[in-house]
Amino acid sequence: MDIINNGYRQYKKKAALNSEIYLANESDPQRPQLMVISCCDSRVIPNEIFSMGPGEIFSYRNIANIVPASNHPQSDSVASALEFGLLHLDIPHLIILGHTGCGGIKGATASSCDKDSALDNWLDIIRPAVCKNNSVLTNTQNALNLSYMNLLSYPFIEQRLTNNLLTISRMIYQISDANLLYFNEKNKSYTLAV
Repeated sequence: MDIINNGYRQYKKKAALNSEIYLANESDPQRPQLMVISCCDSRVIPNEIFSMGPGEIFSYRNIANIVPASNHPQSDSVASALEFGLLHLDIPHLIILGHTGCGGIKGATASSCDKDSALDNWLDIIRPAVCKNNSVLTNTQNALNLSYMNLLSYPFIEQRLTNNLLTISRMIYQISDANLLYFNEKNKSYTLAV
């Protein structure tokens, strides 16, 4: 409990020093310009990676940053976050953020053995995109590409893209060196961000 209490005390001091930022976030509605779908991995912190503060990123996290297709039986949680962020908050930019060393991606390459496992059932969504013989980075790229294609199955996302109200980016955060790769539409590959 000490680690939680000490962390909270530090946060509280920081909040007091920056009270304008924190009070504004409470009294005004949130107006983030970016939505990030990322992994639950504790080493992947979108606000830190993109140097943004409270209220600047609408964040949704799940194991392996998976976006199921709109008709998938497990799509409700992701779909509701997308709907709220993109339609109600009118967010114009969406990033699907994968990362190196993802346990979910590694787990998806293993044979599904426990149909009573919520985790196994969740990873089944990306199993068609990953292969035991691929590198983890290649599997991460393939899973991101599948999630991107699944995003296009949501009619409101397709409509926002058609009307130039939304951009979608695929990125991979490299934990070992803090580099960021992004999917370059021009050459259809992942490129190091500068």
